[in-house]
Amino acid sequence: MELYYLDILNLLLHSIVLTKCSVGNFEIIKGIPIENAKLYPYGKEFSCLDGTLTIPYSYINDDYCDCIDASDEPGTSACPNGTFYCTNKGHFPLVVPSSRVNDGICDCCDGSDEWANNIQKHACQNTCENLSHEARSEANRVDNLYAQGFKIRAQLITKGKYLLSQKQNKILHLLTKIKQAQFNRSSMFNDKEMAKKKEEKAIEEEKSNQQNKAIKIFNEIDTNKNNKIEVEEVIAYSNFDQNQDGLVSQDEIYLLNKMLFASF
Repeated sequence: MELYYLDILNLLLHSIVLTKCSVGNFEIIKGIPIENAKLYPYGKEFSCLDGTLTIPYSYINDDYCDCIDASDEPGTSACPNGTFYCTNKGHFPLVVPSSRVNDGICDCCDGSDEWANNIQKHACQNTCENLSHEARSEANRVDNLYAQGFKIRAQLITKGKYLLSQKQNKILHLLTKIKQAQFNRSSMFNDKEMAKKKEEKAIEEEKSNQQNKAIKIFNEIDTNKNNKIEVEEVIAYSNFDQNQDGLVSQDEIYLLNKMLFASF
């Protein structure tokens, strides 16, 4: 008999929980966001959201799955493919599978997914405010990290621009030095070529002068003009008498030959 009354009590509690709160021409249905309440017009037949079936209004959240898309049981675990919307006032909303409704585990921070257990046992405490505080603290921590990161980023950008400017200036300086070195090298090469040509010209002029001098001396010695220098002509050529003894010695003749042959 006692069990019978307990069953009656559970049914009454269940019916109280499932009673829709009337707001205007629609009611707040458990397990859906408030903005979707207009899809469940109060007291009127309900059309499954996929359009496959129309059922009496009383079939909504009656713990029996009528609609294929589970839209008639947003607040129970009757439909395996259904979902339950946690309002989680003061924190972030959450959508959980309908299989978690009244399973003894608190999934929503407001405890709304365990509405039957809460009525009987107060199984779930509302922890949304604490979670919201923790979430705000975490958000502030992340914001501070981002702020620090942006500050460091700005510092690195400034430093990078400075280093880039320094490197560019150094490159320009090196390019200027390279250009000057190339100019100096070109100038030195031109000067070298000019000096070489002057040297060659001077050598040619000196060689020509020596040849002309030798020809002149040869013609002076070759008194008989037979294009031959004879011993008598050499002896008679007083310019070769270096020691002024009136004679041209063999050594003096050797010097004459050396001079003449060196000129050709």
